[in-house]
Amino acid sequence: MFGATLNPYDLTKTCGGSSGGAAVALACGMLPIADGSDMGGSLRNPASFCNVVGLRTSPGRVPIWPAAAAWSPLSVDGPMARSVADVALLLSAMAGPDPRSPIALGDAGRRSRRRSAATFSGVRDRLVDAISAACRSIGRVETVGRTRSARVFESLGCHVEDAEPDFTDFDEVFKTLRAMAFLTGVADRVGPHRDQVKDTILWEIERGERLTPERSRERRRNARELYHRMRQFMERYEFFVLPDRARSRRST
Repeated sequence: MFGATLNPYDLTKTCGGSSGGAAVALACGMLPIADGSDMGGSLRNPASFCNVVGLRTSPGRVPIWPAAAAWSPLSVDGPMARSVADVALLLSAMAGPDPRSPIALGDAGRRSRRRSAATFSGVRDRLVDAISAACRSIGRVETVGRTRSARVFESLGCHVEDAEPDFTDFDEVFKTLRAMAFLTGVADRVGPHRDQVKDTILWEIERGERLTPERSRERRRNARELYHRMRQFMERYEFFVLPDRARSRRST
């Protein structure tokens, strides 16, 4: 209605999406808290672009109802705010059990407001500068140098190592699951109104319609293998330390 929402720190840059409006409103002091959904970064991406905090919650932490794909862990609801404390406050109100959601976790939401007294001394972290290799394979970002985040964690007593899990097939797995989610949750609502829907939504629905049983079975098998590779990797490491500076580049 009022044109594109722009980055509050630089009007020549994007605010990220899809919850870009929420992130900008928070950064500008228009709202104290906001919420949104996250399938592939819709809470995390705009928060990082606008210098606020966005949290993709674990599947079932915030129950979703109604939900067309009630068993799917792909899209989750979560909080956004200007500080971690405010994110925890909002999450305490959003989270909690709900019998209408089959994957809802049973923990009370108020647990998210408890402050941890844990020490980081001796904790084994992994520095994932090498994750840029996976990003470069799909033409997204290129990271530069060792992160400041690593030095911060080292100063807290963590043992930070350079390591990277095996992300083989991750991009195709995600794209297939996303297409299936759009086919299940969006296609019926679009119905005869295809001329009023943006091209990317139609593209996802059509991708879902083209999926064969063989391709769906293959990608679900890939997803299972990816999960177990990641599970085994995280048995050694407790935290990700991700790059804090990235340079965007055009996809080729």
